[in-house]
Amino acid sequence: MDAWTTRYLQSWADDFGDEPNAKQSLQFLNDVMSELKKLPNSKFAKTTTTSPGAVASSIITCIKSQQNPEVALEDLQAVIFEAAISSSLSAIDLAGVTQSLVDNLPGPLSKKFELQLASNMRERWNGPDKPSSSKGMDQCVEEWVSLNTFAAHLTRAHAEPLEDYALRTLNRAFGPGVDLNEKLYHIHAAAAWMDILGEDIYLWSSQSSGDNRPSGFELHKWHEWKRGFETCSNSDDLHPQVKGRVEMAFCKMKTLETTGTCH
Repeated sequence: MDAWTTRYLQSWADDFGDEPNAKQSLQFLNDVMSELKKLPNSKFAKTTTTSPGAVASSIITCIKSQQNPEVALEDLQAVIFEAAISSSLSAIDLAGVTQSLVDNLPGPLSKKFELQLASNMRERWNGPDKPSSSKGMDQCVEEWVSLNTFAAHLTRAHAEPLEDYALRTLNRAFGPGVDLNEKLYHIHAAAAWMDILGEDIYLWSSQSSGDNRPSGFELHKWHEWKRGFETCSNSDDLHPQVKGRVEMAFCKMKTLETTGTCH
């Protein structure tokens, strides 16, 4: 996390260091990252950690102390997204922080924060990064999966209603007319959605109607996605790590059809 923090702050300074109040904004980002670093690190065990709610409470105090809290919110949501995508912090904890911010920010700031999160998600859903001289395929895929994982946890925590992104990802993975070069990204990401939100997806798909059923989740789509996972699980062309996730997703879908729950 410390290395990631340094890279992020340096990148921010390169892009925005000449703007008015850059010094204050940089200090705010430092304060936010200091709070986020109190969360568990997904790569290293920690004996003492701070809860997402406590971290969010401290961040809210930082926001209220800013001369322009609305600008601080823009910086905040950008940090949270980047931390979810490329830092070692747990997506579920970052989603917990986000949920607590949405629930506890003062009314107008909470609504603005929600709108900024939704806007940022739409922008990032233009597509995954493509491999380049500075970023290989494996990293591009993992960052796209991390974004989907974060979105799934936000949805599960009721911090943001992002069910549409589950639908888009599953359809991109197994629907017709999808660019074959991008299928690896989307199959990997679809498995993440099924792992985190599988029970909800099954419930939405198996309901014949209802106000709580998001549009597009239908039983024939569930069977289409299940066949897609089954085909991939029998393939020898997938990377072992991807195949393992796909096999788990397929097993989860079969269990849900049998019992209606994974527990």
